[in-house]
Amino acid sequence: MHLEIVIGGIGGQGALTAGQLLAVAGMKNGKWVTNTPVYSPEVRGGSSNALVVISDQPVGSMMVSRADAAIFLAHQSVGRLLPSLKPGARVVYNSTLVQADSRRLHDVEHVSLPCTDLATEVGDVRAANMVALGALTALEPDLPLDWLCAALPEMLGASKARFVDLNRRALEKGAEEARGILARATN
Repeated sequence: MHLEIVIGGIGGQGALTAGQLLAVAGMKNGKWVTNTPVYSPEVRGGSSNALVVISDQPVGSMMVSRADAAIFLAHQSVGRLLPSLKPGARVVYNSTLVQADSRRLHDVEHVSLPCTDLATEVGDVRAANMVALGALTALEPDLPLDWLCAALPEMLGASKARFVDLNRRALEKGAEEARGILARATN
């Protein structure tokens, strides 16, 4: 297994938190992991990206060269990160905030989910990042949902333990919605 993932958004959307959860989940499951946050200096509204590599072997670079998978939380991240994807990459994009141009997504497998709206349904709009991450588990066979759910308590720590259940529900909601979309597409 060697999985390179990019998560793109704007500051405050939780792209870096999603990357951190992926890294913790990978480590808890005996994988070699790097998580590189890349962000602009603005506190809110600037670009915010997580570059994550999860592998069975030692990781030679902290950077993602050709991503196997991506999450686009904001429209601005599509133009920035789409060129870094491999043909056939698996992509989840937040259709609440991203207007996907199907001509640009022709060589990737993608799922469009209203992540912001679904996060509101599970209890907090700020969980849109977790909805998207859960959806990615439906597309990416090397990324089990159970890994992410099990890593939440450690990643959030004692000071944020009250958010574990909300984030677990958001992950599960994203996975469930994406599985439904994929099942309808194959019928």
